[in-house]
This record gives sequence, C-alpha cells and structure tokens, in this order.
Amino acid sequence: RGAPRWKATKMAGLTLAKYTAVSVTVAAGAILHAWSMRQQLYPTMVLLTTNKTLLVVLGNFALSVMLCMGKLVKVTFLGDLRESEVERLHDRMKETVMEMCIAMTIFREEFSFSFIRYFSFL
Repeated sequence: RGAPRWKATKMAGLTLAKYTAVSVTVAAGAILHAWSMRQQLYPTMVLLTTNKTLLVVLGNFALSVMLCMGKLVKVTFLGDLRESEVERLHDRMKETVMEMCIAMTIFREEFSFSFIRYFSFL
C-alpha cells in the first residue's frame, strides 16, 4: 500500500479549528493594537493597510476564513467523499494555486492590496 499520505488537515496536531481560533485571536489583537495607537477609525484603517506586519496578520486571518468557507462549501455541496475523491480534489487545488501564483507573477507591476482582493475573489 505504500507510505501513509501526509494529512494536510492535521499538521503536527494543528487542526482547522485551532488554526482559525489562533488566527482570529491574533487578528483581533492586531486590530485592537492599531486602534489603541490611533483611536480613530480612519487613521486605524490607514495603519492596518500600510503596516506590513499587520497586513500579514490580516492576510493570515483572510486565509483562515477562506479555508473555513472552502470546507463549508465542500461539506454542503459534496458531502462525504471517498479517499480517492479527496485526493483528486487536493491535487486539483494544488494545480489551481500554482496557476494563480504564475498569473500573479505576470501582473507583478500592478501588485497592490486591491489587486490581491480582486484576485482572491477569483
């Protein structure tokens, strides 16, 4: 049967629920930190969209939300899948992510927050 497949959903005990909980906690802390520094909405939003560390934290939060939405869509529309179907789904997702990364390198001159936002909607 071969070596056991590496499970992406349980990397070293990290489940999607734990990852999302940590991501929400860190994002909430980052937003509260930005609010405590500026104490007004507009300057806080400017800080959140210009500070690179805060952008990474918010991007990580967005990734966890997208993973949860993907799992919800999979459970809602596909239900229980066989192991071969799950493997094929993962392979297709890897190909899609690689194609998106290659497409982003083509448009690297227009690389901005709005570009990432529109690209993630695809």
